Amino acid sequence: MVTIKDVAARANVSVTTVSIVLNGKAAERKISDATVTRIMNAVAQLNYQPNIAARKLRAFDKNRANIGIYLAYDHRSSMLSQFVEAIYKEQANSIHDFYITICPFKSGALSEEETLLSTASFNAAIIATTAPSDMEYLRENRPPFPVVLMNRSIEGLSSVCADINDSIEELAEQAAHKGHQRIAAILMKDAYMANKFRSQNFLAACRRHNINCSDEHLILTTDSLSGGAEAARKLLDSPNMPGFLYCDTDSIALGAVSVLNRKGIRIPEDLEVVCICLSSPDYTAYSTPSITTIDVSLEKNMVDCLKLALDLLFNKTMESIQKVYSAPILYRESFPRLEDV
Repeated sequence: MVTIKDVAARANVSVTTVSIVLNGKAAERKISDATVTRIMNAVAQLNYQPNIAARKLRAFDKNRANIGIYLAYDHRSSMLSQFVEAIYKEQANSIHDFYITICPFKSGALSEEETLLSTASFNAAIIATTAPSDMEYLRENRPPFPVVLMNRSIEGLSSVCADINDSIEELAEQAAHKGHQRIAAILMKDAYMANKFRSQNFLAACRRHNINCSDEHLILTTDSLSGGAEAARKLLDSPNMPGFLYCDTDSIALGAVSVLNRKGIRIPEDLEVVCICLSSPDYTAYSTPSITTIDVSLEKNMVDCLKLALDLLFNKTMESIQKVYSAPILYRESFPRLEDV
């Protein structure tokens, strides 16, 4: 099937330019007659037929904003329930009338989503869980409507990001003051951009406080309860286990703590545990023991992304705005704050 990318390649222009021309916006966007002719010739030569699904989206109610949410369909799709809850809450409180279209895409293949470059698709979009190749694609192909990136940044596009640097530094400092000199870490195998950034920063902060992680105490696993459990078993088999454990995600931490409890490891007396919270903080609050987390709060992130997308849309601006919010430490039983001990 011929796609809009094929037309762009034949006409030697960007996909965005083809989309603008096919949607009748060439004059408005000051695209030359020669370029328009080249594109239309390519359309005819290739017998390109516009995406019918995208055309049907023209029918959305012009009195309501239609926001597309692009989310990779991999294990991170579990975030969808959090996003939906956040959206419902915002709909109840927002001064703007809007509805949402969920657009699942294959990680690393955002370029295949033609609706992202069509003015017939959405009024605005929120893009989450992008891979590096998706980010590179967005650098070269800007959607023709306001876009907000979730926990990612590109010059020229708006974004909402969680800043965990202060919390990372505080946890490392607390661990050093408690006398920890070694750390064990359970990290996500094939980690995505944000996860890799967080774990690298945390281990670097520990090194600054003379807390080191040896290769034998660094375990890679899947981001799941079973992955955390499997990693904890491997950790227990390693010699001289440290007294401090960092987990990449709350799912990993919950699985690990379950195994540690069954093996008679006392938390926090024998082993202190911290993690990054990506799902609801209730899960780690009601575990046994409750787990200290850095709360990235994806619900807050989605709400802020939605508010920003609506602001950009109704203020009729393509200006890029970067919003950053702090991710606090939720101190709990598995790693109490030193002053609370």
